Amino acid sequence: MADLGHYARIEAWLAQLLAERFPRGADLFPKVAEYFHWTARAHELGIHPAIPWLFNAHEGHSLVREIETPGHAYHREWAELARGKPDGLLWFRAIDKPRMANLIATVRRDYPWLEQEHWQPALVARWEKKVEGGGVKGPGAWTWAIIAFLALSAIGRLAGSDSSQIDHNPAAVAALSAANTDKHIAEFIGTFPYASADGRSVETLRVESPKTYATLQRVAAEFDTLDEARNRIMMREITETYYLIIDKLPYELQVADARFRAAMIKKMKDNPRGCADFIRNPRTYLRQGNSTAYIAPDYQYRMFSVVHDQYDDREWALVHKNASIPGELIGRLIKRSGVPEARVRKVLSSSMAPEADVCRTMGSFYELLTEIPAKEASQILPAVL
Repeated sequence: MADLGHYARIEAWLAQLLAERFPRGADLFPKVAEYFHWTARAHELGIHPAIPWLFNAHEGHSLVREIETPGHAYHREWAELARGKPDGLLWFRAIDKPRMANLIATVRRDYPWLEQEHWQPALVARWEKKVEGGGVKGPGAWTWAIIAFLALSAIGRLAGSDSSQIDHNPAAVAALSAANTDKHIAEFIGTFPYASADGRSVETLRVESPKTYATLQRVAAEFDTLDEARNRIMMREITETYYLIIDKLPYELQVADARFRAAMIKKMKDNPRGCADFIRNPRTYLRQGNSTAYIAPDYQYRMFSVVHDQYDDREWALVHKNASIPGELIGRLIKRSGVPEARVRKVLSSSMAPEADVCRTMGSFYELLTEIPAKEASQILPAVL
């Protein structure tokens, strides 16, 4: 597969598949990691944004399996947070307070998603308060006497207090999570210098393109602690959506895209394989590794702007992928590209043309399509894009 040039694609595809299907694919991860030498290539883990997340998920998954086994040093504390009674007095539970404090702090620092998937928020909040500042001593003899004397009223009051925490805590957690994801999305939008001046923000994205907002919310939640990877994946999602819709959008937007693609192809002229892969399927090519680095910042902002403004709930009609190209235009294309006629026609009619020919011919074709009259170009651009 490496000789065929597909090794990196298979690697990236497996990483993405595992990330999307974890923990169902958890048992496969060690084999994939061993085959692709991910552990030895730790310094390269940015090669695909799913890989760092997978390592963290694998470690967290392994931790859960170990800590749920009776006899583990933190088994009792874990079981308390995962399956303990949300209400009732905490003093009576055989829990080591310092260990509980350490468990909560460690999981939140290294594996925050484990708390969301396994623990009871209301119970975690109570224990966090109880162990704050280290070990907590139980009540003294006089305290027990007062509790016994006021048992009925105290139990009712405590039950009411705990019930209130349980009722309101999920909403508070949800609100905090939403605010955090919005913050991450705002940071991503802030990477585009012109977004603020153009009036594009988290609020406008939520209104103009709810689908995109929901997608970025998901990425922000999944990669909460990985700033660089999170922004890269958000850009990848924007890019994917952009290339799904550009051939269906108004002609003026398509002309602008052709200009950007022509400029991008010039940057890739020393990489004919990558250039041809981009031309044939930009969505697939730009999902691989750090391929988005080829996209100029102004092109990235263009993609975000188009998706922000255009990706709504409309019905998207299919675009016919065949176009009639006038002989006069083919003649101009031959002259501009410097590729012989037979090879130009092969590029336009076959997927088996040499990669260097594809790159030179299509780069010139994008340029020409921005120069010819709209009546003619509008019949060709959707099929080419």
